Amino acid sequence: MTPRHQAGAAARMPKVHAEFEALFADPVPLDAYRQLALPTLLLVGGATLAPPREVVRRLASALPCVRCQTLPGLGHMGPITDAALMAARIGAFLDSPAVLDAARVPQRARANVPLPGSASVPAVKRTWIPAEDRAAPPSYAAR
Repeated sequence: MTPRHQAGAAARMPKVHAEFEALFADPVPLDAYRQLALPTLLLVGGATLAPPREVVRRLASALPCVRCQTLPGLGHMGPITDAALMAARIGAFLDSPAVLDAARVPQRARANVPLPGSASVPAVKRTWIPAEDRAAPPSYAAR
């Protein structure tokens, strides 16, 4: 990480600390996430430390419509150190037919994307993510 990025990250540490405190004090049980039937993308760096990977693993096991992708070589700061890769993955996910269907995006809002439910678009079931994508990636193994 460049010195400029390090300084920016250090300046945000009080907010990060507050977010960790809120996370650990969250009274919402993991099972509550099973009710969220919206397409969700979880990205995790392959070089990320074990605690954040465990959070992603638990969320991936609970969310019913999840795509979990491990990005080899990236650490926890992937959005800063490799913003272009992260943006490309997020953009591809947001442009996927399942997300567009779930969002009920009007056809005029997206060129060449038929309206959900039209004859040219197959019905998307709630479990649209292949089972192999829902399983914990091999990089979750304990180190």
